[in-house]
Amino acid sequence: MNDLIKVSEQDGVLVCVFDKKDSSQNVLDKNFFEELEEILRHYGNKMPIVFASAKKDFLAGADVKLMIGISQEQAERFIYQATNVLNRLASLKVPTIAAINGQCLGGGLEFALSCKIRIAAEDAQLGLPEVKLGIIPGFGGTQRLPRLIGLRNAAEMIASGKSVDAKKARKSELVDDIAPKNALIQRAVSLACEGKIPERKRRKLWLEKLYILPIVKKEVAKRVNPNHYPAPFKALEVLAKTSFRADYELEKRAFCGLVISSQAQNLLRVFLLQQNAKKRWPKETRIKRTAVIGAGAMGAGIAYALSKAGFPVRLVEKDEKNLLKGLRQISALYKKDVERRRLKKHEAKRCFELISPTKEFSLSAADLVIEAVYEDYLIKEEVLRTIENNASPGTIIATNTSSLSVEKLGHALQRPERFVGMHFFNPVDKMPLVEIIPSEKTEEKVVQEAGAIVKMMGKIPVRAKDAPGFVVNNILAHYFLVAFHLFSVTRDFELIDRAMLEFGMPMGPFELGDQVGIDILYHVQKNILSDVFSAGMLEEMIKANLLGKKTGKGFYDWSGKEKKRNPAIDSILSALPLDSKQNMSEERVVKFLSSMMKEAARKITESKVASEDDVDIAMIFGTGYPPFRGSLFSHE
Repeated sequence: MNDLIKVSEQDGVLVCVFDKKDSSQNVLDKNFFEELEEILRHYGNKMPIVFASAKKDFLAGADVKLMIGISQEQAERFIYQATNVLNRLASLKVPTIAAINGQCLGGGLEFALSCKIRIAAEDAQLGLPEVKLGIIPGFGGTQRLPRLIGLRNAAEMIASGKSVDAKKARKSELVDDIAPKNALIQRAVSLACEGKIPERKRRKLWLEKLYILPIVKKEVAKRVNPNHYPAPFKALEVLAKTSFRADYELEKRAFCGLVISSQAQNLLRVFLLQQNAKKRWPKETRIKRTAVIGAGAMGAGIAYALSKAGFPVRLVEKDEKNLLKGLRQISALYKKDVERRRLKKHEAKRCFELISPTKEFSLSAADLVIEAVYEDYLIKEEVLRTIENNASPGTIIATNTSSLSVEKLGHALQRPERFVGMHFFNPVDKMPLVEIIPSEKTEEKVVQEAGAIVKMMGKIPVRAKDAPGFVVNNILAHYFLVAFHLFSVTRDFELIDRAMLEFGMPMGPFELGDQVGIDILYHVQKNILSDVFSAGMLEEMIKANLLGKKTGKGFYDWSGKEKKRNPAIDSILSALPLDSKQNMSEERVVKFLSSMMKEAARKITESKVASEDDVDIAMIFGTGYPPFRGSLFSHE
């Protein structure tokens, strides 16, 4: 046996090292628990035990693939096996130490909670992210975590699904010590040899349940719709019944009820789609140095993302005022990273210093140049020719276009085989999707390099053919088309926005239009839907400088602390020839708009612009299409 856990003895301590064959991660499955059970049965209380990992992460949690299509009976059997083994581990009288490196998430953290002592390396990340997959911890996490770190800390950690770093884990007493990564096992063995098991505080769970849990529940309800995502609320319900005597049966019932639900099954599928989307691209790239042309919102965002990934960036902008504005935008993003503890101050400084601002097109050292200038053929073609004239013959040139033909733009170049589309979404620092669009002449190795660098930036690359709007903007263009038609008959854009919020979209189409910019929306609609595009409303808004959030007013007035309806829209509306007013329910609005998205997506797959899986990934991570709804193609 022992294909997953390597066992050795060191100074009278049993050292068990997780090292799953043919896998980059250690996951918890039936075989893992069988091996662990055998080890505990054989060694039991004979000597202290240290658990460590030979991979970059300690334990990634339960194997998600096992939960896709799982039945209630299968879920119960798996939970029964896991909790039995972990309860046996927790009952040992000898010191048991989890030496945690890298990620220790979900079932991995529940395993660590079953040990008497936890030591973390500086790079450790600990968390219970199950609610993000529509489930709750099922291996005892809801019972052991509150007793260790208190009910408030446990409730916030479980209901949010957020992980904590080693320093924060040490402060909350989730871990007992922090050690250098290269001395982690030695430190664990040394502690095991001492034979001491720390005494734990007796937490006043009843007091926290009475006063703290209602507050946490209100905070969660502000962020999450319980009809869309019931898991956080079910987790709080289980925590509310926690007592000094652990109730693993209560946790098991809640887990098994959730895991077979449509929301959980859809979220688990999306998780696997995301993982598979990244696996299709190379892990490494030959690109060493980069350049970005244009320091506007998109160019600055791309430069930030590249530098944060460790790539030197030459940021080119001919207008000094815009160059300084772009640098201020990047500086503000790094400042936010430090404030939110995503980066340490010296790390943010080092990343920012990778950016070299300039007004000169000296690009001979760049392996990749991304242009991010105004969305206009003539402007982009001129910039692309300038890039090619100033770059080396082997340089990859990319365009950050949202709707223009990559094939047509490539005609401006002498070496179109080195040219590719890389469509980043705004704001770049928040949006995880990047569409990779080759032309007919783009070399495959160029496509692969583009996907690899996107992956190294921590984003999700999706391949699409060179079709109007590619994937996301093509579907959104049709979505907006129907939204404007509904507006013309209801005269109530707020009704339409409310309906799509209730459907699960992060915002309605008209708020999204304000966020994107009415002028950008106008150009995208015109480029993609030229045969059916009616520009009246948008043209009038552009003339009135109602461009959305960036000018303070669009469909909504953004000048105050909260958005409100912009009354100027009524004036524009009254001057336009629109359909006679009709009453329409939110349900009917949702039916029209979701059906249009589904129909547009179907046409994309039929024309082989992208696969169904890639369309789903693109819509979820490019527009916020609700993942709990499942595939865009299956939703009715």
